[in-house]
Amino acid sequence: MEEWKDVEGYENQYQVSNLGRVKSIERYVRHNYGGKKKVYEKILKPALASGSYPSVSIGGKTTPIHRIMMVAFVPNKENKREVNHIDGCKTNNNLDNLEWVTTSENRLHAFRLGLQKHTEQSRKRTSESLKGHPVSESTRAKFRTANIGKIPSEETREKIRKTLTGGHATEEAKKNMSEAQKRKWKRYRETRTLG
Repeated sequence: MEEWKDVEGYENQYQVSNLGRVKSIERYVRHNYGGKKKVYEKILKPALASGSYPSVSIGGKTTPIHRIMMVAFVPNKENKREVNHIDGCKTNNNLDNLEWVTTSENRLHAFRLGLQKHTEQSRKRTSESLKGHPVSESTRAKFRTANIGKIPSEETREKIRKTLTGGHATEEAKKNMSEAQKRKWKRYRETRTLG
């Protein structure tokens, strides 16, 4: 059975259903020439650009329907930033097919379903994004099973943390940097002095 809820920020103007439909609610709005104009209830037609998600325009802003649905129906208790389509189909906006996920969980899911392919660049990017951040054993296991690339060792993460935390590096740390780290550090310092 289809259930409707108000769209956050547009209460009493737009509603979204658990089946992925969005409608404009019947109401009166100010007319450009003064007075009021009646807006009739209607189901909004989703736009679908090539390779993207079904979206609707609300208040002059185009928003993916799956995101509107999740905000309306599923509390985001863990403050996860993204919405994942469990079956990998971008057009399947059934509420049972959606879940809140982190960026890394979304990326891993895409790799597991074959929606994204492993390239040397993606392996490097994933490895780089983990540097200097604590990685739990469960996350390590996920990355191993997804075969995304080399996970930096605890020692490597600690070195990076010590050298780059706070936007400065000690002289001792600079001596121990690899050539690639020195180039990266130099680019970082140049951008900081230019701004």
